[in-house]
Amino acid sequence: MSIKPRRMRINFENVPMHWAAEPTFSTFINSGSILASALEPYMNRVMAKARKVLPPEKAHVGETIDHFIAQEGHHYRVHAGLNKQLFAVYPKLREFEETMKREMAEAEKSQSLLDNLGWCVAFENVAMYIALLNYNRIDLFKNSKDRRIAILFLWHTAEEFEHRSACHDVLDALNGSYLRRIKALFVFSKFFGDWNDRIVSYMLDVDRASMSSEEMERSLRFEKWYKRLLFRSVTLNMAQILLPFYDPGKKKAPPLLERALKEFDGMVMMPEPVGPEQDLAVAA
Repeated sequence: MSIKPRRMRINFENVPMHWAAEPTFSTFINSGSILASALEPYMNRVMAKARKVLPPEKAHVGETIDHFIAQEGHHYRVHAGLNKQLFAVYPKLREFEETMKREMAEAEKSQSLLDNLGWCVAFENVAMYIALLNYNRIDLFKNSKDRRIAILFLWHTAEEFEHRSACHDVLDALNGSYLRRIKALFVFSKFFGDWNDRIVSYMLDVDRASMSSEEMERSLRFEKWYKRLLFRSVTLNMAQILLPFYDPGKKKAPPLLERALKEFDGMVMMPEPVGPEQDLAVAA
């Protein structure tokens, strides 16, 4: 599967925060926009540094890095538009995003290039399994009140699957060891998990402040169920990464994800923003 940067344009003006049929699912998905805005610029900086030190016999990996950087750059620029809407409803998210960016910058300076690449590999694998979850449970995106945020995350995670082995291949090209990769997996997973829990918990607290008792009960039930789903679909499956010869590039794309990427091809360089009336078949 080749890496193809797609220049999505989405106007998030007046987008509803609770766009999905299950409002609490909307909040879980929306929280990823803050994580993406903090993590993806860091990954691009690390990959750009790696490109400069590729050995001559691995020069072809530089093209993979270029396409990876282009995809991730499009992602976080589009997420910035959504984040402006999120900040209006969840004001502490601005502080969270800025703090997380500072922590990523500090990690970038204090760690070696190979250790930073290990973090990138870890996030690349988290994102791959989230993409598989989204497309295996596409029903959660159906019947939404507004298509824009659904389109954003279905496009974003499909491309995350598309470049699922980019960071892994770069670390391998620079002779990153198995032990370094595994250590980075555990360190990054704790960092990512702590931030994800902090962001989601805050957003759910804001949501629930205005819920009725019946809405609160439904939200709590869904949260419990969805966290179990994440554990089964992402955390348990990521145990495969512990295998010495693990290669994310060998993961097969679900047919629905491949179909989605073809649909997103047709949305490249759109002259107008994507609005709620422009439905994607994969999420209809």
